[in-house]
Amino acid sequence: MKSYVLLLLVLLAPALVVAEEPPAAPPLTLKTYPALKKAIAPAPEECVWREIGWRPTFGDAVAEALREEKPIFLWAMNGHPLACV
Repeated sequence: MKSYVLLLLVLLAPALVVAEEPPAAPPLTLKTYPALKKAIAPAPEECVWREIGWRPTFGDAVAEALREEKPIFLWAMNGHPLACV
C-alpha cells in the first residue's frame, strides 16, 4: 500500500506545481529599444576581463614572463568556448 501511495505522489507531484507565466516582454520599437538594450547589455564591471592583456600564444606569454620574472596564468579548455560543434 505504501508503494502505491508513493508512486501516486511521484506521478502527481508535477501537476501540483503551479507554473507562473513569465512577464511579457514589451514589443521592440524605436521607442522601447534603448531601455531593452540597457536591460540586456552587460554592466561595465562584467566586462573587466576584456582589459586583461591576454597573449595570443603560450610562447609569447612564456617569453614575457621570463623577461619580467612574473608568473603565467594559463587558461586551457576542451571544446569550443560557446559549446558549439
